[in-house]
Amino acid sequence: MKTIETPYTLIALRKMAKNSPQRLLRMEKEEPERLLREIEMRVTNALGWIDTAIGKGGDKSKMEAMLDQLLLPDGASDPTDYPVISEQKIMEIHQKLISMAREK
Repeated sequence: MKTIETPYTLIALRKMAKNSPQRLLRMEKEEPERLLREIEMRVTNALGWIDTAIGKGGDKSKMEAMLDQLLLPDGASDPTDYPVISEQKIMEIHQKLISMAREK
């Protein structure tokens, strides 16, 4: 299973949709390859950090809370009070990224 196919990717996309909606929509339209790389890197780095911390005896529940923070987009602003991007659109973006990753 590719990183982009994990549930953590969908979490990262939802966080980006809530914290940086305009950026997500722009990247999905204008720079989908860059969006794919960014999301894959964010998820891979977050999971690697968590695995390392747990391997060194870190508290799993605390690590899950940290994972939530690690999946936030860089430069995330305060989340909007309302969903700017629908769940359906987020799922469409996710499927597009999965298709792109499979073609690599």
